Amino acid sequence: MVIRNLMERVALGNALQAEPQNKPSGTEVRVRWPRFWGQGWLAFPALKAAYKHVQLEIEFRPQSPNGILFLTGERDDLAGDFMALLIYKGFVEFRFDCGSGVGVVKSDEKVMLNRWNRITLYRHRWDASVQLNSGNHVQGRSKGLFSRMTFREPVFIGGRGNTSGLQEKLPTDKGLKGCIRHLQINDYVYNFAPVPRGDAVKGFDIEPWGSARKSTGSSQILGYVSNHTLHTDLDIPAVQQPTEAPVYKLYTD
Repeated sequence: MVIRNLMERVALGNALQAEPQNKPSGTEVRVRWPRFWGQGWLAFPALKAAYKHVQLEIEFRPQSPNGILFLTGERDDLAGDFMALLIYKGFVEFRFDCGSGVGVVKSDEKVMLNRWNRITLYRHRWDASVQLNSGNHVQGRSKGLFSRMTFREPVFIGGRGNTSGLQEKLPTDKGLKGCIRHLQINDYVYNFAPVPRGDAVKGFDIEPWGSARKSTGSSQILGYVSNHTLHTDLDIPAVQQPTEAPVYKLYTD
């Protein structure tokens, strides 16, 4: 049986140092990039100094044509300001609300399933543009007169986190099935390892990229290891090679 709730409300760097009760010690797997299975997510601190300008780059390898890549906002029910980057029916959509109406920017091309993709996103006040891989730059604008955004909620990647109200604002509430290997926002490259060595503060239902899901296994971020390369089948060269990688420990019955 897959364990899905071991990291719901605790910081990744501190909560999982002890072995889970009544579970064997399992096997440590060294990995750079987190893999998501449709329900998982990874959380980082709320954005700062991003009320007017956001430039984002993300690299991901999707297995499904629907899923949330990035989500953050002012409130945990998506009331007020928010930004969401997602895949819907194979296309990339950026949805954002500065407080007076949702704007939608949709890619002209579809993502490549089971291959690495790169999205470059630029938002300045109510204007935004999205580029998928080497495709067209698609532009759009949010509704209304408000142009600044307030961010109090965490930055979630791979899924919704603890956010509610998605059905009213987004075309899908499904999480990503696939892997994310790079996230950069306003020139800051995120480290997926847990705090204090990395930037991740919470997470749920994450496994190492390259592993096969087993119905009797589970995984959790426990600590850190030095560099370790798992895959070389990269369609797009990785922008950033992190200096630390989370350790995943797999438990089987």
